[in-house]
This record gives sequence, structure tokens and C-alpha cells, in this order.
Amino acid sequence: MKHKICIITSNRSDYSLLKPLILELKNQKKINLKLIVTGSHLEKKFGYTIRDIKRDKIKIDAQVYLQLNRDDELQFAKSMGRCLTKIAEHFLKIKPDLVVILGDRFEMLAAASAAVIQKIPIAHIHGGEETIGSYDNSIRHAITKLSSIHFVSHKKYKERVIQLGENPKNVHLVGALGVDSISQTEIIDETELQSKLGIKFLPKKLVVSLHPETHKYVDTSFQVIKILNVLATLEDTTIIFTMPSPEPGFEIILNRILDFVKHNPNSYFIKSLGQQNFYSILAHFDGIIGNSSSGILEAPYLKIGTINIGQRQLGRVQSKSIINCEYSEKSILESISHLYSKNFQKKLKRVKNVYGKSGSSLRIVNIIKRLDYNNLNSKIFYDLKLDKK
Repeated sequence: MKHKICIITSNRSDYSLLKPLILELKNQKKINLKLIVTGSHLEKKFGYTIRDIKRDKIKIDAQVYLQLNRDDELQFAKSMGRCLTKIAEHFLKIKPDLVVILGDRFEMLAAASAAVIQKIPIAHIHGGEETIGSYDNSIRHAITKLSSIHFVSHKKYKERVIQLGENPKNVHLVGALGVDSISQTEIIDETELQSKLGIKFLPKKLVVSLHPETHKYVDTSFQVIKILNVLATLEDTTIIFTMPSPEPGFEIILNRILDFVKHNPNSYFIKSLGQQNFYSILAHFDGIIGNSSSGILEAPYLKIGTINIGQRQLGRVQSKSIINCEYSEKSILESISHLYSKNFQKKLKRVKNVYGKSGSSLRIVNIIKRLDYNNLNSKIFYDLKLDKK
């Protein structure tokens, strides 16, 4: 008997992580893979990245368009409601035995809510993590409580998921999917990469990946200006900006970046790099600046430095290739100077990624194949034994 496993993908970053897992599941004789595509994948403004999935010749079973072209909390709340409704309708048609959800996007909370109502068990990937500077933190923990099976990337996160009341038997330490994604991607030669992107690299090279901080009210414009003021002073440096993620505040970041690129000929904005181009840039560039999870989870594998600004990623377990700083020109400048220092560059060669080695996709598949689907929905809160005083 084949089991229907349904995966949801909502943007370019989660697809790049999920791709090795999707391919592993696709090759399993006893698994019938189903894929629902939603979120920024379907938005022209964000590069219409559903084309990447089609290019990989992966069958798409359903598409859920959310209208993410407006940048305000009400629009995102409405999109979340639409996501829940439409995905619930597709679940009714697909009738999956298990829904696999990665991470902490609002689309994933909507999908998880729809699955719970329809009594479909959930396997959650990358739970237990902490990102204090984003409302994703709360969403991630909420999805954990809706899920029956947990695939975590670090032993600390395993402990945290158990602390949230999940049965240790259902919490599996598998490592980070990003490591699989990089290890299975062919890195493009630097000369070929320049030709492909149409950019002649300068002696120094930095990629900037910046997203909104959403945990509380922050002056996003102020934060972006501080970073751009520093970047404007850099000489002999190629700067490539990636697209900010679709969250409240993304248009402020995007508009500032576009204006900066217009007035700084050494800088470039690329709406959608694609997985191979992005990892190739990481492999050949000196460092990544901003507040993206890529700088924490994936960049250490390629032994490049990360300048992690602000609180968006605060709380994640970090490798020694991470330099943390605040939104001040002095702090950012000092971090860039540290990035290029001989001592730090020497240390990078010995850096170990705290999120493990490749193989997480296969570990997840092997666990999914052994699941008892009849008992996945019977969740009981797992109580920790606390010291009584």
C-alpha cells in the first residue's frame, strides 16, 4: 500500500531546502508524493519561483495564490486566512496520510491548522529553533504543538521540542536540510558564474540578504539606511542583494535597496538567484551580510563568514563563522573589518557547521517509511519530571 505524503512549499528558500527531500520521497516505491505550491512562488514581484520547481521536473499537484503584493499586517492576515481555506480544499481532494511542513512561515501555520481540523497528521521540520527577532518564533512553536512527528537540526532543539510537551520517541535529530541542499548542488566556477550573472567581480565580494524584523515595532527604514551607509563606503567590492522575504516591512527594504543599486554601480539586486547561483555565490564570495537563516544554517558549511545584524536570528545555535552586530554604522564597519582580518579568515578554514553533515533527507525518509500511520494523531502531552521544592 502506498502512503500519500504531501509537502507544502511557499518560497524559494524553503524549496531549496526541501528539494533533496522531495527527490528522495519521489524515488520511494511505497510513497505517493504530492506537492502544494503557494506563497511568493506564485508572485511575479518575487521572481515567480514556481518556474524553478517546474524546471526540476517535479510534479505540482496544487497551487494556492495568496496576493502578497501589499505590505501591511492586515493583508498578510487575510492571505493567511485564504491559505488555510484553499489548502483545506486541496487536502480534501488529495487525502494525504501525512503532511510535511518546514519551518515557520505564516503559510505553514495555515496549512498545519487545516491539517489538524481534517485529522491529517503533520511532520514538522526545523522545530525547536529560536529566532527572537521575528514573529516566526511563535509560529514555529505553534506548529510544533500541532505536529505529531518532529525532525530537528540540533540536539538543543530536540530538548526544546520535548520541553514543549512532545514525546521524545517522536522527536528525531536529523541535522539541517540546508547541508543536504548545498552538498547536492554543483557549484559553478567563478568565471562561469560572472558570465552567467553578467557581473565582473571586484577583488572583494559580499552578498546581502536582509529581511524585516517582525517581533515588535522597529524602524525598518532606519535599520536599512545604517547598513547601506556602510556599504556605500566600501571600495573594490562587488555587492549583490537578494530579495527580502514577503513579510510586513519588506517593501521598505526593497525600495531602499533598489535606490542604492541605482546610485552605486558596484552593487546589484537579483530578484531570484536560484539555488545553484545562490550557493555558488556563497562559495566564491567573502561573506554574507544581513539577518537571513542562510547565514546561520548554510554559510558555515561553505566556510564563509556571516555578519548577522540585529535580533531576527537571535537565539539560534551558531557556528564560529558568525559575527554578530547591531544596527549601527560603527558596529557594522567593525564587523566587516573583522570579517577580512587574517585571524578570522584563518579560523574560517577550521570552522565546523554545528548543524551536522549531509544525509538529513535520507534520515527523514527512512523514519517516514517506518511510521505507524494509524496512531499518529493520538497526541498526549509529555510531562517532564520537575524537581519539587
